[in-house]
Amino acid sequence: MPITDIQIQQAGAGDLDALCELDARGLIPAPGECAQTYGVRLEKLRNDLAEMEKELAETAQVKIEELKFPAADRIPADLFAEAHAQTEQLFAFSADWVPGFYVNPRFSWLFGGCAYSYHPDLFTVFIIRRSFATRAKWFL
Repeated sequence: MPITDIQIQQAGAGDLDALCELDARGLIPAPGECAQTYGVRLEKLRNDLAEMEKELAETAQVKIEELKFPAADRIPADLFAEAHAQTEQLFAFSADWVPGFYVNPRFSWLFGGCAYSYHPDLFTVFIIRRSFATRAKWFL
């Protein structure tokens, strides 16, 4: 679900309802960040997410820093449903705006997945071991 212009404008003006709505999506102001600066950061994040979508549509892959993610390796949004329900139940938020991709890790056979977050706008992407595309849980 995209971050809307209205949410950005309202959050930037310090509207409590908008701030609560965004908090429920895992989008919170940074320590010491004023409402206006938070709104600017949200707009940058929204634009970065839109740019990622555009790049995926035009080139069938996206490059984020030194990592390349093919569009075919994108985790379908419906597969995030269980994780969103868990975070909603345990922590009262659901980061429905974070994209995810399957990867074949070269750095560790123990790697299962992680989230990368890039500053200053906190653009975030989940990466999950490709084997989880066909099997949700693994036991040693």
